[in-house]
Amino acid sequence: MAVSTTPIIETMNVSEARKQFSELLNRVHQDEALIVIEKSGIPVAGIVPMSVVRLAQEKEARHQEFLQALDNIQSGFVGVSEEEAEREIEKALAEIKQERLLARRIVDLYDRVRERTIGL
Repeated sequence: MAVSTTPIIETMNVSEARKQFSELLNRVHQDEALIVIEKSGIPVAGIVPMSVVRLAQEKEARHQEFLQALDNIQSGFVGVSEEEAEREIEKALAEIKQERLLARRIVDLYDRVRERTIGL
């Protein structure tokens, strides 16, 4: 059974990275290392596996979808006062509570009928 290892994070300057570039790519590809490249002591770039890049792209796409959904929701409330929105929200919550109560009553009734039918 293969032992899973966490890649180590290595930091090096640009000239070192340039000299070892091919080796660094292989180590990153094999999940042995993540490389931080510094220029004048300041981290400026990284060499990471494509899986990390894909995760970042997926996260960004979800973030953009969330922002679009938020914009769509907000556009539906243009010209609606805060008080009116609160009233509508309270009304919707009350309707949901009533629907849940009704559903619970139906389930309870079903259970009682089932018990009587089985008990006969």
